[in-house]
Amino acid sequence: MLARERETLLRIAEAATPAGRVLPAPDDQLVGDVEHVLRAQFGKRGPALYRALLQALDMVAVPLSGQRTSALPLAERQALLARLNEGSTAAFWLLRSVTAPIKIARARTTVLREALAITQSAAARSQAERWQRQIIDARALDDDEQIEVDCVIVGSGAGGAPLAHALANRGHAVLILEAGAHFTRDDFAGDVLERQARMYRRRGAHFAIGNTPLLVPMGETVGGSTTINSGTCYRVPERVQRRWMLEEGLASLGPGSLDGHYERVERMLGVARATPDTLGGCAEVIARGAEALGYAHEPLMRNAPGCDGQGTCVFGCPTDAKRGTNVSYIPAALARGALLYSRARVERVLLEGDRAVGVVARARREDGSSARITVRAAAVALAAGAAGTPKILLANRLANSSGRVGHGLTLHPASYAWARFDHDIRGWSAVPQGYGVEEFADVGLRFEGAFLPLEAAAATLGHVGARW
Repeated sequence: MLARERETLLRIAEAATPAGRVLPAPDDQLVGDVEHVLRAQFGKRGPALYRALLQALDMVAVPLSGQRTSALPLAERQALLARLNEGSTAAFWLLRSVTAPIKIARARTTVLREALAITQSAAARSQAERWQRQIIDARALDDDEQIEVDCVIVGSGAGGAPLAHALANRGHAVLILEAGAHFTRDDFAGDVLERQARMYRRRGAHFAIGNTPLLVPMGETVGGSTTINSGTCYRVPERVQRRWMLEEGLASLGPGSLDGHYERVERMLGVARATPDTLGGCAEVIARGAEALGYAHEPLMRNAPGCDGQGTCVFGCPTDAKRGTNVSYIPAALARGALLYSRARVERVLLEGDRAVGVVARARREDGSSARITVRAAAVALAAGAAGTPKILLANRLANSSGRVGHGLTLHPASYAWARFDHDIRGWSAVPQGYGVEEFADVGLRFEGAFLPLEAAAATLGHVGARW
């Protein structure tokens, strides 16, 4: 940043996030920390976009006072930001956009982490396993590759990985193509923002646009989004299966029809209720409140046997306790002879007549060159998720005689409520999502105690000034 921009940033930060009992006043170190946050979250273009937003916020005060926001005395600066923070105008969102990286940077400081005794237990380093030899980083291919297999599976997450395991167990030659990289628990430690930048899908922003914009986080890893989810494992409710049967005519998917499948998956993933030693303060508050109100409540079912409650599930489990497909189905499939190419993004489905006979994927290297992988297969399975699979179908103009591909996506939006208590919650020392209120499940509404690592949560704290 230029000297003028640095000064503007510090004066905005001084008003929005002033010194407190633990945090000192913003200083030059904050500028570097904000730039780190921007690069981690938005790549090379992040700082330039942020400078434009910062300049816009600096100009907000000109029509009101004839001075830039940064030139106002501190009390007037704070009053202006507080006023902007009360509305829902463009200025409100401008303020949120500018202050979010500041709040994240402030929450990452060593002095705060030491004051709150936030630590991460050192996990044993992962050991090289024989099945890992079956994972090939496609960017390392010297030349274009041509492969013939029984089945090629596009995607290594919750859909593709169990299929790969089932087919490999039956002796079929299986190739899995995954657009993301392969990470081990050695990668699941340290800065959560850097982990997010590596493991979350960033190739084009994924938003749902309706009565409110909704960010749709997705993993781009071996394991798909199971690598970076919170580990909650719900079965489809019976009421939904009843609707499928009675309203949609899907008799084979009625109540009880999936129980045997669920049981097999749950055994594979070690699904069980979250244990008291990992539930932490959030769960205690939710349970106490639900009990007082007479609401049904219980620990959530999770796929994390041996969890030690480090609270970073959504940035990769540092102990591999969470059994995403990256540590369950994928290793089991590879141990049975399946092969996996990481960093291989499928671009084209090969057809002969009306039958899919393979795919073409591309791996782009950092120097801009690329390797192409052409796969011929007796069976092609697209398992790239509820967003990725329709994108492949639409790009290849396939399976869309109804015109409905890419329509009808159902999401579960989540909002949140922060509260202030007279005792410590320490939500970062527990599973991030471990306890639920089931009272209103029949109308499609669930409440869950949840927490994120402090630096990830900081941006969602809406206050500015002394209240922040």
